[in-house]
Amino acid sequence: MCKRFKLLLVALMTLIVLPILPMTACAKSHMPTVAVLKFNINKEALVLYWQRHKVRDQDNRSGLGSDDRVVREHGQLAVVPEEYTAMTNMLTDGLINTLVSSHKFKVLTRDRVNRVINEQRFVESGDVSSDQALKTGKLLGADYLVTGSIQMLEVKTREEKIPYTHEISKQRYGLLMANIQVIDAHSGQIVAAYPVQVSKKQNRVKNHWQQDNKIVTSRDYFLQQLKDKAAKIAANKVLSAVFPLSVIKVAGNSVYINRGVGANFKVGDTLAVFKPGQRLTDEHTDQLLGYAQLLVGKVRIETIEAKFAKATVLSGNPQKMPGAIVKALVKDKNTVLAGGGLENTPGSSASPLQW
Repeated sequence: MCKRFKLLLVALMTLIVLPILPMTACAKSHMPTVAVLKFNINKEALVLYWQRHKVRDQDNRSGLGSDDRVVREHGQLAVVPEEYTAMTNMLTDGLINTLVSSHKFKVLTRDRVNRVINEQRFVESGDVSSDQALKTGKLLGADYLVTGSIQMLEVKTREEKIPYTHEISKQRYGLLMANIQVIDAHSGQIVAAYPVQVSKKQNRVKNHWQQDNKIVTSRDYFLQQLKDKAAKIAANKVLSAVFPLSVIKVAGNSVYINRGVGANFKVGDTLAVFKPGQRLTDEHTDQLLGYAQLLVGKVRIETIEAKFAKATVLSGNPQKMPGAIVKALVKDKNTVLAGGGLENTPGSSASPLQW
């Protein structure tokens, strides 16, 4: 009797648990899997930049190791500066960590990705063909591949004598330019390609480097700051490609947005809300280019949670906003942000570096 009771109990538990497991698996399956490939170095871009700007480091370090030499003749780069190699690792790890913290993806570990990449023997340029993307995505079980290349990395110091004193003012400038691509691993097609450009500045005060009200004495720490800023922008670009900022729920005069901590907005920011309008088609190829966007209102960010944000409707009808795309408004004439946008930082065509 006791044995029959136990068997009956096991059968009942099986009936209860089994329906739950598929639901859990189904919920997890909705989270796309991303593989971040190691950033590479665009040697041609580096040579071109050096030839145009004739960069000369005044910080007693050019980014080269003591035994490294750079050949800039005939568009060739013989030895890659050590800081570039270090930055490829820093950016790769930084992007992986930022994507993990977004809680939007299942992100594959770097070791697992590297094993497959090494077996595939990708070319040094880091370019991934459609066939390679399909094969690699299948081997990794990834939905998207993210590739990146460093176009420019420069850290320089400027010294100026302070008038009527015996003191010398020093400023350290840093510039990092990179490109990223998001590839659909199921089709092998490039979903999106973005430039990522960041800059930082430090002032030397009383023999200490001061930045953002913090004392920074290490050049390596300065490079970490560049990396952190670039990784955040790159992650927002990836998220915008896969999960465009959108309104997922409306409650009264409040709306909920599908991005939280790590998104390129903060509490108090005003965002524009758009609905897709007329289809835009290339008349020569009949290819769908996208949709015209109709402004339906504006919202202000009130709270930011781990996976979503809550905003108050400032204008427009909230009932027209479910599913609408959200973009940040232009903050000033030098900054344009659109769903994780990009600042015009020193070194861009809109704001060239002045050494």
